[in-house]
Amino acid sequence: MCGTHLELSKRYALFFRSSPKRTDILKKKLQESSSSHTRLVKCCETHWGISIFSESLPQIIIALEELIESGNDEKDSPEQYYRRVLFIPYIEELISSLKERFATHKKTIQCVQNILPSYAADKDFISVEPAFTFYQEDLKYPSQVILRPEWEMWVLEWQQSDEKNRPKYATEAVKHCHENLFPYINILITILATLSVTTATAD
Repeated sequence: MCGTHLELSKRYALFFRSSPKRTDILKKKLQESSSSHTRLVKCCETHWGISIFSESLPQIIIALEELIESGNDEKDSPEQYYRRVLFIPYIEELISSLKERFATHKKTIQCVQNILPSYAADKDFISVEPAFTFYQEDLKYPSQVILRPEWEMWVLEWQQSDEKNRPKYATEAVKHCHENLFPYINILITILATLSVTTATAD
């Protein structure tokens, strides 16, 4: 499931990067959003991970809808015939698949980040349970009887740590997650660390 979403995010990234006009429209929408970050704008010129893609999903959909409107506003020349018959339906299909495949999972994917020590210290099991469920195949279907105590031990460890020493990124957190003590959390952090861009630090 994770691989499918990552491949889709790459597909949409390639779609915007293949045209300067599309890239400019997306960058504009990201910059207009009060919730967008500089790294999201940079990602629209490079590549996306699932987390980055989820954060910018509303702006991506708005950008796609603007591309449709700009295509419908022009006269029906051969170029615009192509837009109307092929290009616009293709964009509409992209929007539909975005909403279907990502919008419903956005909250779940964002829950994965709550496992990072910088967030985990003040989170309860409910805040991360969707992440364990989402990646249950990778975790070999463990029960809550096993997961909940492991999570509580993880939280306790970071509550006893100074806030400034709590890792903010998966590549840092995995070094502090002993595989024998926290086997399932270690798997999730490893997955998070391997998702493109998710662990990138700010320039």
